[in-house]
Amino acid sequence: MRERKREARLRTLGRVISIACSLLAALSYGTGDFFGGIAARRAAALAVTFIANVSSVLPLMLLVLLRPGQATFSDMLFGVLAGGCAGTALVLLYGALARGTMGIVSPISAVVAALVPLVVGLALGEHLRTLQAIGIVAALIAIALISADGGVDARAATRTEVRSAVLCGVFFGLVYVFLGFARSQAGLWPLAAERGGAVIALGLVGVLTRAPLVFGGRSLWVSCLAGFFDLGAQALYLIARQAGTLSIAAVLTSLYPVSTFFLARVVLGERLRRLQIIGVLIALGAIALIVA
Repeated sequence: MRERKREARLRTLGRVISIACSLLAALSYGTGDFFGGIAARRAAALAVTFIANVSSVLPLMLLVLLRPGQATFSDMLFGVLAGGCAGTALVLLYGALARGTMGIVSPISAVVAALVPLVVGLALGEHLRTLQAIGIVAALIAIALISADGGVDARAATRTEVRSAVLCGVFFGLVYVFLGFARSQAGLWPLAAERGGAVIALGLVGVLTRAPLVFGGRSLWVSCLAGFFDLGAQALYLIARQAGTLSIAAVLTSLYPVSTFFLARVVLGERLRRLQIIGVLIALGAIALIVA
């Protein structure tokens, strides 16, 4: 009896840690995107992302030392695959930016990125309570509303644009999945492999597209800030997944647009559109349902 109670307490603690780390990961992801967006106003998006990844290598090594583990070949392989998927997703995002269709790609890819790990988690036998299932559906709706661009007519989207948006979301979702497949005993070593894979993928994209890595002084430091927050978000997500379920950790982490838009409102004075405000309110309700 005592052993059962102890196991129940450990499971409850694991769920609490997973939810807390997922929400902190969403906050950190959103903050990183905010700084990345500011840097991208003065430098190429590919250059910003490349510097953000490279600049986070040293703090990543410190994180690995703080949370060491025994990673197997499969753990590291999952990390590299996650990095490759991240690089591929970024290529699709850059294509959307070049075509001016980011307002179409963003909401579709954001929802698909949350759906992929959710479907994988349920397929692997994870179970959701009724309130959690309702909360996850609400979270997906909130992600779509917050990410939507009110100036873009979704009806005008071509099949190619929709296909690119779905593929972008699939690859971003696979980043969650592959990192989630790494064993908890591996610590943060899979994240080191992921970062290495992402740097290689972005470097190849830069070579193939011949994109210049041109920076101003301020954009360089802002890009580094984006990289630090992005790294922190991935570390928190990995801990959340190791302590809880893939489906809930990924969906809660995918609520990162909330913090991005709040920072844009507070720091830059940008106004939230009505749909985005509704999305934020739905997101808060979704978090309450999932936590309950």
